[in-house]
Amino acid sequence: DVKIAGNPWTGTSLVYALANRIPILSHPGGEFAILDPITQHLQDAASDPAVCATVKKYNVGFVLDFGDVEVFPERHVYKGLIDLEHNPAVTKVTSVGRASLWQITGCGALSGK
Repeated sequence: DVKIAGNPWTGTSLVYALANRIPILSHPGGEFAILDPITQHLQDAASDPAVCATVKKYNVGFVLDFGDVEVFPERHVYKGLIDLEHNPAVTKVTSVGRASLWQITGCGALSGK
């Protein structure tokens, strides 16, 4: 039941097809302002209560990062989902090439697996 965050423009919205996990940003170009505490401020989880409240409300447990190369020749920046190696709210689980999976550990345990 745990959902995945990630930039949909890099292909992370396809995680459902690849790994049977539900992405919170389900398609490029969608309006997801309600998720801004995660997508724009995840790095502030320790000081911004809205971040962990949103993480828990939507049961978001991981961030999938495919790097900054997008499917289309554009650039969409989700400040909370970049520079993850310096983000105190996440811990790297694994990586293969440019792709990496990070667990959101700065908000306590979630209910799903």
